[in-house]
Amino acid sequence: MEATVQTLTTSLPNEEPFIGDGAEGELITNTADGRVWVGDISGNPIELGGACINRPINSNLFAGNYLDLDITNPDNLPIPVPNPNNTPAGFYREMRILLRFVGNPLPLTTYFDYDVDWGNGSPPDSYSETGSLVLVELCSFGPSPKWLGRVLWYRTPNT
Repeated sequence: MEATVQTLTTSLPNEEPFIGDGAEGELITNTADGRVWVGDISGNPIELGGACINRPINSNLFAGNYLDLDITNPDNLPIPVPNPNNTPAGFYREMRILLRFVGNPLPLTTYFDYDVDWGNGSPPDSYSETGSLVLVELCSFGPSPKWLGRVLWYRTPNT
């Protein structure tokens, strides 16, 4: 067990860490909003406490938090996700990302910085329309050359 603690801090309101911003066990704090995250084994931020804005989808905080992201902003692309090859053998990793098409969809074919296999399902760009919301789940049985992806839920402005 290690006795040192590394903390990253921001005082900007509404600032949230991205996937991979913290190392395992590292604390990330937002002093303006009174929010705290801890980096999991892959450095993904898991929000702590009752003030969570990205509330758990299920009872498992490790797998239940989600990232809320405007993907019509080119500064948010590609979405930084951990390398699926870094998922240890015998482990399962999953993450959920709510993709918001706030502005005009960008003419991009890839949203993630590592390959995603969508199988027989539709990739998120098939829902790219201003005002659409798409909740995707990426998972990996470690180690894996690609993320397995699926659309869990979507809402388009016309539905």
